[in-house]
Amino acid sequence: MKIFFYTLLLFMTTALEIQAQCQIPNGDFEQWQDVTGTMSNQLNIPLKYPVLVPAEWLPVQRPEDLLMNEDVGSRLNQDSLDIDVFAGLKKVAPGALGTASALLLGGDQYGFVSDVVTTFDCDARPDRVTGYFKYLSELEHDSINILVLLQSGSNTSPEDAIGIATFTAYGGPPEFFKFEADFIYFNSQIPDRAIVTITAGRYISWPEDTTYYIVDEIAFEGGSSTVTVKEAQTYGAFLLSPNPVFGTTYLQFDGSNHSVLEIYNNMGNLVYKSQTSRNQEIDLSMMPSGMYLARLQSEESSYIQKIMKL
Repeated sequence: MKIFFYTLLLFMTTALEIQAQCQIPNGDFEQWQDVTGTMSNQLNIPLKYPVLVPAEWLPVQRPEDLLMNEDVGSRLNQDSLDIDVFAGLKKVAPGALGTASALLLGGDQYGFVSDVVTTFDCDARPDRVTGYFKYLSELEHDSINILVLLQSGSNTSPEDAIGIATFTAYGGPPEFFKFEADFIYFNSQIPDRAIVTITAGRYISWPEDTTYYIVDEIAFEGGSSTVTVKEAQTYGAFLLSPNPVFGTTYLQFDGSNHSVLEIYNNMGNLVYKSQTSRNQEIDLSMMPSGMYLARLQSEESSYIQKIMKL
């Protein structure tokens, strides 16, 4: 999965139209394109339903997720795949500010998650990422995460980020609401590339749910090469970083080395437990995508942190 993600990012770096001055390409989701052929090649089978995505954006991880799914896998010997495996990604109208379209993301019964990613040239240090979102559901269990990484050179992993901004919501308002998330910078470098990933997760206990998120007008605000560097301790006494995590994250905390780390899924089931030490590497690559709750129990205290596995 991680290899596929990095390969996709490298492909997009060379294939997408490059935008200068750190402006998110098609952040208002007004332009769309048909990528049915690309996704058919990834799955190695013709698709009966078309795959329409925002121009300059691509679905990420979905092909490998689908190939691992028993329901989808059982149909791969057909002449074409007659189920809409990209149903959780759609164009809707109107947009947040009265524009023609916006992006709908809703996890589905095949993967419980929908996501898109874009990468583009960026030679500035923005102060924050902003946008609009709304959520239509009878439940409050679904989640959305917007992750922005500012990087330099050929690095594509969160561990190498110059700066990071992330917005996460569980449930949400039924009408468009403006959000913002400040960047945290880990050094004084100027980036040359930005990666934006938008992920919506479905409550696993209710796969037939038809609820969804709509996002629009994703953009950067501010920008200066003199933005104050914020250190990792901004997060507090307990930190799994990077978060969101693709595969490996690192445990950092102020306290005893004789501690226990537990991770629970959104059903409250314990999915990970280990004796831990400070600055320990934690491999979560085998865990499904979704939202989790991590609890660190030390001799002095108990700490809680929400994490997202991409």
